[in-house]
Amino acid sequence: MHTVRPAGATDVPFLARGVAELIAEIRGAAAEPADDGALAVAQDLVAGRLDGAALVAWSPDGRRHGLITANRLRSIRTRGPYALIQELWVAPEGRALGVGAALISALCNWARSAGCAMVEVGLPLPQSPVHANTYHRYTQWGFTANGPRMRKIVRTNDDPDRR
Repeated sequence: MHTVRPAGATDVPFLARGVAELIAEIRGAAAEPADDGALAVAQDLVAGRLDGAALVAWSPDGRRHGLITANRLRSIRTRGPYALIQELWVAPEGRALGVGAALISALCNWARSAGCAMVEVGLPLPQSPVHANTYHRYTQWGFTANGPRMRKIVRTNDDPDRR
């Protein structure tokens, strides 16, 4: 059985590397190293400078097997706070062992304690090699379809004014 706990400062590199692996899997490409921007956001989340959570799943033998991050947001449509999952990744050696379910359960407990009425997640595009499995897993965990999300990039990572 895996233990899930809040991420600490020593977990920051694992968070950044795990998210880089997640992005690579979604794109069907090789992972790129985590950059300073990713490390800085992970540090801010772990240090409590962002309104959210970062949780890490540990195996019984003391290895990190997964992570989940979320932000707490407020909107008119939700009539108050809700949690938005930003990243969920399970290391290959932790898959099919209930790590994802444990991370989701722990995050839902955090969201409830943070006053959130619901938890939302955006899924990879349907053409992504991981879409079908991701959709299936989230429905197994009690999520229901809520429509696609879209984005428009208004600032690039190398923009000198980026904050």
